[in-house]
Amino acid sequence: RCVQETDAVTPHTKDLNTIQCFVNYKKCRGNFLCDIDNNIMLDLDAQLGSLALGYNDKQFIKALKKGNMDTFQIQNISQYLYPSIDLPAFIHNNILSLAAPKGLTKVLFSEGPGTNAVELAIKIALLHSNRPDSLIASFQNSQHGSINSVFSAGSISNSGKNADSILPSFNFGKLVLPFPQLKYPLEKNTTTNMMEEDRCLKEIKAILNKERHEKIAGLLVEPIQANNYGSASNDFFQKIRELTGSKKIPFIVDEINTGCGTTGTMWSHNDWNLPQPADIVIFGKKTQISGLFVHPKILTMSEWKFIDLFHGSPLNIILLLSLIHISGPTKPLSNSYAVFCLKKK
Repeated sequence: RCVQETDAVTPHTKDLNTIQCFVNYKKCRGNFLCDIDNNIMLDLDAQLGSLALGYNDKQFIKALKKGNMDTFQIQNISQYLYPSIDLPAFIHNNILSLAAPKGLTKVLFSEGPGTNAVELAIKIALLHSNRPDSLIASFQNSQHGSINSVFSAGSISNSGKNADSILPSFNFGKLVLPFPQLKYPLEKNTTTNMMEEDRCLKEIKAILNKERHEKIAGLLVEPIQANNYGSASNDFFQKIRELTGSKKIPFIVDEINTGCGTTGTMWSHNDWNLPQPADIVIFGKKTQISGLFVHPKILTMSEWKFIDLFHGSPLNIILLLSLIHISGPTKPLSNSYAVFCLKKK
């Protein structure tokens, strides 16, 4: 039934235009959602892409029971200040050894959605820069989240509007770089797309030469843009990484929407074959907890002082561990591949 026709609707919820339907989560299974009238439907949205193994997955339920979760359910634990005795070995032997991108030997967890992890990455980059006039660079049409600090870094809103037209920005600078607008199908537009990527690279080099590159605290990159699903070739991202590496600009990959097996590998940027590893990789949604992997040169003791004091939920860390062991270190989650059929005229 429509939300407005449902007995469960209160005067308050009638005004919430975001509600799609009320869900009977006890009856949801796998990729199928059960609504208030017991209609079973294929859920292509998958809770905004956050369901790695579907609803009520037996392996998740088993992992939570096996993980002795009672202790973590009855008290909120600050893993930053008072971690459990087995947390360091737990993270090192499982998450870092099996899931960390190449070269990134530190992991931070954050509270809440992936946009909070993006904010944490921005915070660490600004602290690492240690300049009052620091800039955060991002690409045109990027969409990294919906909180004010992320808007201030150049992200646009879910509606596609520029953040500046919705909320006032924080006073750290932002630098928006051109991003290739490729034509599809790719195999029929090879020359056109190469010219488009070359144009963007030339403009980016000119912008970085005009700006003092030491002011740029980091460059935020999405493997596939959340706003318009745009992407670029491996060669383009390799050249961007070479450019940021030569100018010592931290390279920050936002894998919230593309990580955890979505494009066939644990991390989508693995396919780029970068000349040097990313400095920060942000994760969320399908990983069941948000956070970031960080290169040790970026995260020093001074940056540690400003991270999330609770360092994520132990319950969700257990779910991430379960995902890693289900998929194994070398194969995509559940052997699933996302097939993107992008046809643009």
